[in-house]
Amino acid sequence: MREMITTISTGIRLLWTQTQWSIMEWMRRREIQQLQKRLNEEYLRIGQAVYHKWKASSLGDTPEEGIQVALRQVDFLLDEIQHLEEALTQDKQRYFQEKGLTPSPREEN
Repeated sequence: MREMITTISTGIRLLWTQTQWSIMEWMRRREIQQLQKRLNEEYLRIGQAVYHKWKASSLGDTPEEGIQVALRQVDFLLDEIQHLEEALTQDKQRYFQEKGLTPSPREEN
């Protein structure tokens, strides 16, 4: 009987310890995820700063070909996004006109 109580007691302590560790591990992993998110935001800020300097021509010739390609890609994507947003606005207006309706000013944005 004493061995059975000892085994059950050990099992409960093991289960409790594993539960505590799982909670601590989850909290640590959550903190790491938050730090990784912040790191990605910092990378984004760095990239935006380099892009704006390049657009203002204060960066000059960038020695790394990869950076130049990335900067041109960002510029292309910004232009493409603007083009698609404008096309979407025009398509919406055309659609409503075909239906004999006028979108409200709030819907146009």
